[in-house]
Amino acid sequence: MDEIVRRLKNKEEEGLRELMQLYGDYFFRVALLLLKDRYEAEEVVQDMFVTAYEKIDTLQDDSKLKSWMTSITINLCRRRLRRWNFRHIFLRKRDEEDIDAIDLTTTEDIVIQLEGDEELAQHLQALDYQYREVLTLFYFSNYHISEISELLGMKENTVKSNLYRGRKLLKERLERERYER
Repeated sequence: MDEIVRRLKNKEEEGLRELMQLYGDYFFRVALLLLKDRYEAEEVVQDMFVTAYEKIDTLQDDSKLKSWMTSITINLCRRRLRRWNFRHIFLRKRDEEDIDAIDLTTTEDIVIQLEGDEELAQHLQALDYQYREVLTLFYFSNYHISEISELLGMKENTVKSNLYRGRKLLKERLERERYER
């Protein structure tokens, strides 16, 4: 990773291409889960890579490149969500698959069973942004609570509260859908 950072600081475009190849899918998934829109997520990821390339000299610890880029992604997503016109885009419905076979014991079990599933993403995207943000970072990006606290600039107890409420809301949505079928 230090080699990529060095190449980025030397403004080598090949280093940027390598970084995009390495992390492009990861950041797209994070942005998509937060924004609920494929095109907006693609734009955020492109903007994030450009910003990271231009501001790489502000990275103080090369080993925290991914966390630093995650912060940029989150900030860009928040900025897009504040735009008036984006608030009026509705989540597109799709044909849903049957989830009757899923044992809804804990939210963690649900996330593990549905990880990578479009249905989970749909339910996650229906939650308020504050819950989507912490759930995405915790479950899909594998950050610890202390790291999420640092990334989002909020107290650990706030992260824990948002994680608890988000899990509860997600579980309620999944259970409600299961029993409506």
